[in-house]
Amino acid sequence: MIVQTIEIPEHFFLYCALLFNNNESVRYSKNTENLKTAVTAILERNKVEHITMPDHRYQYLLSVLNSKNYEPTEETRKSHDGVLKYVKSLSNIPEMQELWEENRKELSESLKSYDAPIKAIVSLFNTYFDFEPKVAKFCVTRNWDKSGMCIPTKDTFHIVVSWNSSEPNVRNIIHEIMHAYIDEAELPISDGIKTIINNLPDEVFSNYKKAHTVVYESLVRALVVYLSGKDSDIESQEFSEDDIALQLPEKYLQKLKVDSPKVISKDYLSNLTI
Repeated sequence: MIVQTIEIPEHFFLYCALLFNNNESVRYSKNTENLKTAVTAILERNKVEHITMPDHRYQYLLSVLNSKNYEPTEETRKSHDGVLKYVKSLSNIPEMQELWEENRKELSESLKSYDAPIKAIVSLFNTYFDFEPKVAKFCVTRNWDKSGMCIPTKDTFHIVVSWNSSEPNVRNIIHEIMHAYIDEAELPISDGIKTIINNLPDEVFSNYKKAHTVVYESLVRALVVYLSGKDSDIESQEFSEDDIALQLPEKYLQKLKVDSPKVISKDYLSNLTI
């Protein structure tokens, strides 16, 4: 498995477009608000027109990362062709290039702080899993709002960690890599699991919509807590309120503690039930 940090100018310029055009899916932090102020001043000064960007930020980033220098490919959404051209036009404005260089310095320093945690995370997965996901290359960068995402391309998973703390978001990275591993297995859904899912409050289940998604998300969250507690180089993680509301993560964690597997195999995952 390869995990490395990366600076992506296309990602920055996409967010500038999202901020300027008031995309509703952007999750603002104080840093994001400051960036929006700077972007708006530059683009208004350069008489750049607004466009409609109604889709979720994830969908736009998926298209940008799957494009080639903003040119559409088979993996980009056809309806995003105009957005790609728009973002490219923003990136060619001299003042915007200067803004990128200013923010790139801070981004570079931020990503340096991920070197040691990433080394520990790679060791964690190599120690406790006896397999790797089909796509075993992960590129880590920091987002320009407080959301975290994982964007798949043909040969790479791009882990985009949230911009709401000066500290490395270790939990975010482990969580996204864990998804890539767990997705390789066919997790069983027992009657007991079905009962728990069927009894979840609507406001909880509606965030996931499918029982399959609840199961995979729950096991990922349980494994993040379980494995982080086994490595002194990684800060131990605890369940969040959202994890507890799902109920299954706590059940999976109890099972993991009882089984205490030395390594986690596809066979173990395929037979892991509660």
